[in-house]
Amino acid sequence: MSSENIQFNKESQTEKSTKEKTREQHRQEVERITDRLELVIDEGIKEAVTKRREWQIENLKIQKKMIDLLDAFYQGRKISFESMITFRYIGAYGEFRLQSFGAETMELMTPEEQEQKRLEYKKELDDFAQFLRERYFAE
Repeated sequence: MSSENIQFNKESQTEKSTKEKTREQHRQEVERITDRLELVIDEGIKEAVTKRREWQIENLKIQKKMIDLLDAFYQGRKISFESMITFRYIGAYGEFRLQSFGAETMELMTPEEQEQKRLEYKKELDDFAQFLRERYFAE
């Protein structure tokens, strides 16, 4: 077995150990959760609740990375506030999507205004995608 394989296996074991410790912390958190009647979570769903918490935390980590990317993207960039990219939270596990701040108000606009804003917002998302390509996928 080469030293590279040994190193990989050591890192893999460390990663597994860290994940297991984190999972155990989440299990312990779930053990302490009670409802308004001070009843604990039913044994039959504790694993699902633990997994949900893990998903929420992973999504928060992704959001943090996205905040850092958006912060870098907007350094020195002049754009209207409504065109700036933000999160729209969806689902119960912390999922989100990117959209312009003004996207939620488009239904209040005339069809002509909607088309103008759609193109404006699309350009901002396209510019962000180009920023990511240049930063992470340039050869």
